Amino acid sequence: YLVATQLHFKRPLGLGDWFVVRTWVDSFRRDGVKIGFEIDRDDNGKRCCDGWAEYTLIDLETRRACPIPEDIRERYSIEQA
Repeated sequence: YLVATQLHFKRPLGLGDWFVVRTWVDSFRRDGVKIGFEIDRDDNGKRCCDGWAEYTLIDLETRRACPIPEDIRERYSIEQA
């Protein structure tokens, strides 16, 4: 579930404009993840929007946040050299 989000609008995109979206895992919490993103115009590469969103994993029976399984953390983590 979406917990929080922040968007920084820098310039508009119009109907029919093409754009490139980049996303990445920024960080993990015990029961959630923070995803970063950037949206750039395809024709000139200028940044139109960037920001982040935090999501949490929910147990469907209890409707409460639950820990992210270790195999999921490992799959989406970036190894530091």
